[in-house]
Amino acid sequence: MSSGQNDRVAFLTAAAKHELIAETLAAMANANGGIVLLGVTAKGLPQKNSDPSSLRESAVEAGLLTDPPLILPSPQLAASEKGDVVIVQVPPGLPHLYSLQGRFVTRTAGQNRPLTTPELRRLLLERSDAGFESLPLTDAMLDDLDQTQIER
Repeated sequence: MSSGQNDRVAFLTAAAKHELIAETLAAMANANGGIVLLGVTAKGLPQKNSDPSSLRESAVEAGLLTDPPLILPSPQLAASEKGDVVIVQVPPGLPHLYSLQGRFVTRTAGQNRPLTTPELRRLLLERSDAGFESLPLTDAMLDDLDQTQIER
């Protein structure tokens, strides 16, 4: 927590609304995954007297607000002298593109932001069933093709 927030780490207070938690989870799912720490100040300090079971429940409920619902590993509790923190892990490489109320978001420079049209198009191609096969191959040359296969 001492290194602060970034693309793969987000701090949310115990008072964070379900929509903000859901937006952050969707942003990480659409990016490269990461962890959300609930019950933490913007400076990365655990909040005293937060209710870990309520924070865990909020994380699960927030994941269900996205489209499609974001089913994640169970939120974990990290207890310390300074206070309890709930850790929500968003694995990298999830198979879908996630939205919240029709908005597609990602995480850059420690902030949630809307996906640009080219980013959205790229993610749609990457995460669709045929995505890999339809992506352009950079550095491909005509010599890379097998002429006998082409002539068949």
